[in-house]
Amino acid sequence: MNRISIIIKGVVILLVLTWGAWLAFKWTVMRVYVAPDEALVVINKFGDSLPSELVAVPKEQNKFKGVQEEVLGPGRYFLNPVEYDHQIVPLVNIPAGEWACDSTRKPK
Repeated sequence: MNRISIIIKGVVILLVLTWGAWLAFKWTVMRVYVAPDEALVVINKFGDSLPSELVAVPKEQNKFKGVQEEVLGPGRYFLNPVEYDHQIVPLVNIPAGEWACDSTRKPK
């Protein structure tokens, strides 16, 4: 009985240490923070080549390699650095009533 209790304690300790290592990895290596005035562009590192008719990887077809179509807003995200690369880009503020392509033109 003594030997079984030692094995059970060892397995429990191993599971707790593994869980702790996973949390440490997740909160240090995988965490990406995006500030309120920024956006996160996620890039798939692995997958099939993107077909010529697509410019970005659609949200529902995450099997392709390349830039994902969906841009993520401010917040905290957890991305696996082996599978994904990321780039944080600044948001562009376009005031209401102005044209996006030419701010000197007035709408009719």
